[in-house]
Amino acid sequence: MATVYLHIGLPKTGTTALQHFLYNNDKALKEHDICFPDFGLRYPGVGTRKNGRFLIVPGKDANGNPDYSVPAAEYGPTLDKIADLSKTYGRIFLTDEGIWNISRKRSDFWPKLKADLADRGLDLKIIIYLRRQDSFIESLYAQKIKETKNSYTFFEFLESEHVSNWPLDYASGLDVLSAVVGKENLIIRLYEKTQYQGAEHTLFSDFLDIFGLSLSDGFTVKKELYHPSLSGTYLELKRLLNVLPKNVKNCPAIQGSISSIQKASPFTNEREKHSFFPPGGARAFLGKFKESNERVAREYLGREDGVLFCEPVAELPEEHISTEEMLRDMIIVYGRSIQILETENSELQKRLDKLEDELEKARMSHSASLENRAKKVIKRMIGKK
Repeated sequence: MATVYLHIGLPKTGTTALQHFLYNNDKALKEHDICFPDFGLRYPGVGTRKNGRFLIVPGKDANGNPDYSVPAAEYGPTLDKIADLSKTYGRIFLTDEGIWNISRKRSDFWPKLKADLADRGLDLKIIIYLRRQDSFIESLYAQKIKETKNSYTFFEFLESEHVSNWPLDYASGLDVLSAVVGKENLIIRLYEKTQYQGAEHTLFSDFLDIFGLSLSDGFTVKKELYHPSLSGTYLELKRLLNVLPKNVKNCPAIQGSISSIQKASPFTNEREKHSFFPPGGARAFLGKFKESNERVAREYLGREDGVLFCEPVAELPEEHISTEEMLRDMIIVYGRSIQILETENSELQKRLDKLEDELEKARMSHSASLENRAKKVIKRMIGKK
């Protein structure tokens, strides 16, 4: 019986990098009886490597509005495609880091999925990467500011539904999953460098270790940076600009200038790491999940000491943007925006000049053609007389 390995996140645990790693190593995966299929499904704003998205796309109600209580129309047919693939491959891999969160909008999501796969002769195993909650929430905040129109402060974010909706009580979330698929079918990994498995102790070697493989088994890692985050004044500038009527993410001149200047600016490279939490704030935030994390360590990972995350909580200085830094980087970003617009305008002018030149040549050619045709007609008329 073939097995579906469903990677459900969490977000901010290198999921995009893993998805691209899988795509880039499609041939090697298949040589080891693992299929990472592309079903040809495309959803607005969703990366094409998230081949498990069809599981959480909402269906439609009687009025054609999104209805998360039922699956989308492509749900069943896509499971049928997986069943067909299982005739060739013993392991089929699906991934989407939004599954654990969005699946909660459908009360029967996990029982139905397990039953639907079983009806097609397929087993289910769930892969979950957990990240320490303080680190996760800081990274999620930076992503929300960078990629959306939200302009809340970090402390406003902590009180928002964006935080309360996430299953940061990992033990409770895992209890829901294990009640359906069984603890033996949950593959729990820790997003910490000191806990990565495999010879290289990287995220990729850790992931391959799940399948009893290593990077030396024909896999390659491309040095790519996915979704580089904003920090310092650049994140704060983006937060302030998010109040504009149009989403800054869709304005390349602004978004591009912020990202490119952060990457190139010598001021950025010299800046030390900071935390959004005040002194002691990260530890206090983690204290809310102490019992939950200890239970995950003991009940799900068999760690008698109850230690889930090993890396110490760094006492970083609290994030503070000085007026001098803000003015400096605001001017640099403004200048970069002008450069981007000037470059785009120059390219557009070149294209316009080229089109006008081609149009003039076409007009002249057409006029000459008409003149030649007229001469031929006149000659024929004179010849007839």
